[in-house]
Amino acid sequence: LMQKRAGDGSLWDNYFERLAMFKAAEGHLNIPDDYPDKSLLMWLSRQQDILHLYSAGQPLEIHPTQMKKLIAIGVCESRRVGPAVKMSSRTMKRKFPSKKVVLG
Repeated sequence: LMQKRAGDGSLWDNYFERLAMFKAAEGHLNIPDDYPDKSLLMWLSRQQDILHLYSAGQPLEIHPTQMKKLIAIGVCESRRVGPAVKMSSRTMKRKFPSKKVVLG
């Protein structure tokens, strides 16, 4: 996985930019399973899980700006990558820790 370097912005922003470049090139967010950037596929799957759980009324910890960016680019409209993941709020807090605003 790519490491965050000083001055490069957040890792989340890096993945979002890569996703935006994919959409600009392909016109959609339906990344094929054999896409060479496996870490982007995994990241997109996690973001889809977050949006799915949020839309189901689960309170999640995510930056509101990140939520808006995901919705604006069309992540909520893209087909899900991989199986849906069911996570408790405790698991979500462990996987997506602190410094975020709780929505919901």
